[in-house]
Amino acid sequence: MLRKFDIIMTHPLLIFIVVWLMSVLLYSLRIAWFMPDDVYLLYKLFFVSTFYFAIGFYPFQFIKKKSDIENYIPSRIIMSDRLRLLTLTFSGVIVAILLFNLKYYGYPPLFSLFHLATFNYMEYGNFKGLLFPMLSILFLISIFEKKRYLNAAMKGFSLLIFILYMTRGFLISTLIQYFFLLLILKKINFKKALLISIAGFILILTTMSFIGEIRTGNENFKEMMEIRNEYRHLNSGILWTIGYVSFPFANLISIIKNSNELFMGSIIFNNSIPAFLQHNSYLNYYTGLLPNKANTVSTYLGLLYLDFGIIGLICINYLLGLIGGIFHASHIKHVYHIPFAIYLSILTLLFFYDFLFYFPFLVETILAVVSIKFIQKVVYT
Repeated sequence: MLRKFDIIMTHPLLIFIVVWLMSVLLYSLRIAWFMPDDVYLLYKLFFVSTFYFAIGFYPFQFIKKKSDIENYIPSRIIMSDRLRLLTLTFSGVIVAILLFNLKYYGYPPLFSLFHLATFNYMEYGNFKGLLFPMLSILFLISIFEKKRYLNAAMKGFSLLIFILYMTRGFLISTLIQYFFLLLILKKINFKKALLISIAGFILILTTMSFIGEIRTGNENFKEMMEIRNEYRHLNSGILWTIGYVSFPFANLISIIKNSNELFMGSIIFNNSIPAFLQHNSYLNYYTGLLPNKANTVSTYLGLLYLDFGIIGLICINYLLGLIGGIFHASHIKHVYHIPFAIYLSILTLLFFYDFLFYFPFLVETILAVVSIKFIQKVVYT
């Protein structure tokens, strides 16, 4: 029962379909005035995206059946001394970045509550493309730490910094990755997974409400995002959560309907490199396509459509399916469990942004591979 349960919950195609359907359903509520009334287009995108995802995914499932490769599931041995050396190294680098930012930028954005922060969450700090991925990996590798106080310290430290820097995105993605990692490593049963899911949903609602209130303010958010009158009575955490999922699709619809220029890969390349090298020359054109200028993301498809048109949509869905097929059909997911969890979080957050080619996620994936090779010994039985 547990085996079937964890396989279903980490099945890439199933996650892909569920996230798409949830996104279309929430978009159909149209909680804001600026959201185009074109759910039909989203259904067409859903079917096209699922078709090409499946084309990339399924060939590896047939190879799996022929080779029966699942009989060669490896055993993992975590070397505790190396785990603690890695933890110490990551912690040292993280603290150095925190002290640097404290010196040159002052108090982190959360201190705006006390009118002590000078910069907002977007302006504050350097080296965030390294800081946030390292915090995520530190949180994830805590799963292997057997000493409870160290385990709790690794998790608490990472969460505290995410909150101080008011980064909802990385906080949520890290929690999602940890949940998938528990499933991949078979650390939880169905009952625990259900409880964690409920607790996680409540935590996300609370976090969205808390950080959203600090960043924007509840009433400012409703005005800025043009929330419809029939939804204004809802809790701000619920509105933030629905908006987080559905607003990017408004931008995607607008981009598909109104864009007439291709950037031929320059946008995706730009987002795949460190911030200090990025040119952002496309931003004026991109911003001009948005129905609400305060809503700036356009799902995992928007920027790829600007780069390559319909070919970009086909290729990204095929590539996501291909990666998922390789992971799902082989023992790789048992060895590179953290990169697999990162990949599943990319699928879970496809409604928001293209994290597959997002520099911090690329850094996190590289750090995950290096970390696993350093702390883990694999024995094939």
